[in-house]
Amino acid sequence: MRHTPAFLLAATLATPLLVTPLLVTGARAETRILVQANGWSAFGGTTDDGVPTCGLETRDPKTGRRLLLQHLVGQDRPILWLSRPDWNLGASTTRPVRIVIDNRHTFAATATGAGREMSWPVTLDGPNGFEPAFRLGALMRVEFPSGQDTPWNLSLTGTNAVMGAFMGCMRMMVIQPGEVPPVQAPAVPPLVEPPPPAGEPLLPPVEEPLRPPAEAPLRPPAEQPRQGLPTDKPAPTGKPEPDTKPAPRNSPVPM
Repeated sequence: MRHTPAFLLAATLATPLLVTPLLVTGARAETRILVQANGWSAFGGTTDDGVPTCGLETRDPKTGRRLLLQHLVGQDRPILWLSRPDWNLGASTTRPVRIVIDNRHTFAATATGAGREMSWPVTLDGPNGFEPAFRLGALMRVEFPSGQDTPWNLSLTGTNAVMGAFMGCMRMMVIQPGEVPPVQAPAVPPLVEPPPPAGEPLLPPVEEPLRPPAEAPLRPPAEQPRQGLPTDKPAPTGKPEPDTKPAPRNSPVPM
């Protein structure tokens, strides 16, 4: 029983099933289209041997020529294939190939060819990688310096989306059937005050005025009794006290 890889389930439920011959195996492989744009298409699926694969391609319906960029799980780099039904390259030989994008980016390679096809590995990333030039370019020309064909002129309109789907397929193809990509827990946001209802302006908090502390009422100090005086006698006031002794009776009056 053939299983579709987990990384393709979400992208392929609504896409048509294709049975496409793959150049690398010679067998018929079950793949599904991920994105199509201006004659270019990105696909993903498995080979008849159950090997996950991703690719992008374009075909010329008049001449039958085909450009295919394909990656199989476990490969270091994807392989760029060129094929044409009327080619006859003989036994396995090496031939020079050159790809020019917008007359600014040139990718020269030595392809291995046999029969009706040739291929070579392609470096995608890096400052001189094939991916950014292919995604952002307008016109690509495939040249054959050894003379087995005239140059191929290919429009790159829509290749940004197609290459994006191809790269996403490559990143996810390592997930095995039934596995789910790890999900990181979201960061806990800081606690904030709830926003005010809509339509109400924000007002600054009302500050209460500072009040001075209440002063206690002044009270005269309590008088302490003086030492050496009986407690039942009043304290001297400093005024002469009147003589309260009675005068003697029949006392002679001095003369």
